[in-house]
Amino acid sequence: MIKGINLLYFDGKCLGTDFNDTPLVESFDSYHNKLKENHVNLQSIPIEDILIFFNEVSKKIIERDGPFQKKFSNDGINFLVYWFRKNFLEKAIGESLRTDPSALNQYIETSDKKSLVSATPKGLITHWLSGNVPILGLLSLIQGLATKNINILKISKDTGMLIPFFLEEISKINVTVSDNKTIKGSDICKCIAVVYFDRENKQAQEYFSNISNVRVAWGGMEAVESVMNTKRNYGTEDVIFGPKKSFAVIEKEKIDTKEKINSLCQRLANDVFQIDQRGCNSPHNVFIEKGSKFGSKHFAKSLSKAMENLSERNPQQYYSSLETLNILKKRTEFDMFYDAFYPNSLEWSVLHADNNLLEDSCFNRTIFVKQFSSRDEILNQCSHLTQSIGVAMNKNNLLDFARKAAHKGVDRFPHIGSMTLYEVPWDGMYVMDRFVKWTKLSL
Repeated sequence: MIKGINLLYFDGKCLGTDFNDTPLVESFDSYHNKLKENHVNLQSIPIEDILIFFNEVSKKIIERDGPFQKKFSNDGINFLVYWFRKNFLEKAIGESLRTDPSALNQYIETSDKKSLVSATPKGLITHWLSGNVPILGLLSLIQGLATKNINILKISKDTGMLIPFFLEEISKINVTVSDNKTIKGSDICKCIAVVYFDRENKQAQEYFSNISNVRVAWGGMEAVESVMNTKRNYGTEDVIFGPKKSFAVIEKEKIDTKEKINSLCQRLANDVFQIDQRGCNSPHNVFIEKGSKFGSKHFAKSLSKAMENLSERNPQQYYSSLETLNILKKRTEFDMFYDAFYPNSLEWSVLHADNNLLEDSCFNRTIFVKQFSSRDEILNQCSHLTQSIGVAMNKNNLLDFARKAAHKGVDRFPHIGSMTLYEVPWDGMYVMDRFVKWTKLSL
């Protein structure tokens, strides 16, 4: 008997209107068995039809007067449109599995035509979602469903009913596919459960770890280590999306006119505002090469103008007391010793200093503008905890820099303006390949 598990979403339905009226279950075994029964149906749906269904979800999300925009527009859901699109997922599956997506349906021939291979779902994936940006956890859920796995989402109490309500809207979507068959969202979602239990509930933590074939953990170091340190069965795989930093690097030739500066500042501001600096791929720092025509302080001023313009259309939604305190401390420090640009509110902050020190993230649209003399100064600050480096660099310099930074552990080098796109591979992994096992049949 396990105490203290709230069941928020199950069998394609929300089980309460708010967190406090969801059922508290003492045993999850019967629900686990039901998920396994429902799994048979999900495995029988061709991947082509699942992707058609997902594509319909992407269309529904962007309907201006639709339920998704009415209910979740302030929760940062729009980036999911890209991930639900059929064309994107077809490409992502092909790259991740390194073969045709139909391998998820059946055995297909290998290149030498001497064998058949099939990508079989691992079974049950439990996703421990971050309370910081819970909607990001849907990225691993989408991939878990695309690979035809059972998915259990363990959410933070801070997120309330956001995830269950979002899934309930998906479960209402029906779409006609090949042979005039109807794929029901409720059928797809019957392989999903959403649960909550307190972080101190070791018994519940061990239970879900024990029934998992894959454990996915999103969040800070304490959160992901809690999952990693929980006993697991032999063969259970961990996919960890833990704390990382990202920054941008701009060479002086890329900002030798005011037009170039304004363009880069607008794109950088978009990256900052996308999820309010809460992602591991958000640009918490930007390094400007020394000796640029207008200087790094001018860049910081231009960036502050871009941030101000963007904030008028995108007001900040959330501040925690700790984050507020950190921002105020940093503003005071930079006002005293360096340069600080910010409004009368906490909407955004641009903090400039003529050094190359990498600052810790303050979240909440706070970005540090720094300087560098050589690319080696940047490389010395790269590690396996560096997620993305947004780049505005000469191509030859970039190729050399990216190779060296990758050896340090950096995962990706997007253009500035697309740092907060979520791509495949992610965090150095083809995640869907981790969600399947490969079976081989000799002819």
